[in-house]
Amino acid sequence: METCRQNFAELVTMQSEEEYQQFLSYIKLYEGVYWIGLQFNSININNTWEWVNGNPTTYSHWDVPPTGIITVGGNDPGKKCVFPFYYEGYRYIGCTTVNNNNIPWCATTTDYPKDMKWGNCPFTGIVTVGGNHPGKECVFPFSYDMQMYFKCTTINNNHIPWCAITILYWTMGIP
Repeated sequence: METCRQNFAELVTMQSEEEYQQFLSYIKLYEGVYWIGLQFNSININNTWEWVNGNPTTYSHWDVPPTGIITVGGNDPGKKCVFPFYYEGYRYIGCTTVNNNNIPWCATTTDYPKDMKWGNCPFTGIVTVGGNHPGKECVFPFSYDMQMYFKCTTINNNHIPWCAITILYWTMGIP
């Protein structure tokens, strides 16, 4: 936050859909990296997200929508994955292979640290053909251009379906 202020700027906070849309229209006009002023408050009893100005997050457009991913195996098979979930201090917005022998898994409750309920994510069966990494399994959901995708998309690819092989295509730059 201090770096922003030294450059005569502030971190963005959003409390409504209208403010979010204004932010989107602004960033489309100017190239660059933009940061929002959201921070995780682990001190309070609820472990909640809040804005850097101390306001609560009453608007959360960027949260991952509910998924239809049904788990197989794990200690809670047959349940829907719940995103985001927290594991060992990290926030996950999709299945992870951390500490599960490279097998993707997800939480099946909203409070994984307390409930410890999880299941393996099923193999999608969808594999890339061509692209930057042919033969790799598609990962769902994935994030691209500030949107979440739960299936292949044709956006920005001449009407040819494509998918990401990482959850955060936008961040990682790996299609």
